[in-house]
Amino acid sequence: MKEIIFNSIVETQSFAADFAKTVPMGTVIGLIGDLGTGKTTFSQGFAKGLGIKDKVIQGTNGILNGKVLRFHNEPVRHKTLDLIGDLALLGISIKGHVTAARSGHESNVEFVKMIKKEYKEQLENNIP
Repeated sequence: MKEIIFNSIVETQSFAADFAKTVPMGTVIGLIGDLGTGKTTFSQGFAKGLGIKDKVIQGTNGILNGKVLRFHNEPVRHKTLDLIGDLALLGISIKGHVTAARSGHESNVEFVKMIKKEYKEQLENNIP
């Protein structure tokens, strides 16, 4: 893990805005830290970098923007369902174990294409 120390709110938000422009679409980012360490300030700059004009606030239930998360790990659940939905594009049941890190729709769909290419004959002939 890399530690970066900022000396002002402006510096934190400016870095976060620039960083947001480098993060691939569909990426879920979690911020961990004690109260007052700059998570909300970073989130505000990050949102600005993405072109989000709404006010960003944070509470103990997660990033709110007027909406309370239903579960503390809701972003992870969302990404998991995205992966399951993208794998459903295969049109068959998967018997196996899938581990995904930093996945998003684009990488999930590429993974499905790789599976289709590798197992083309079995998929066409419905061979288990």
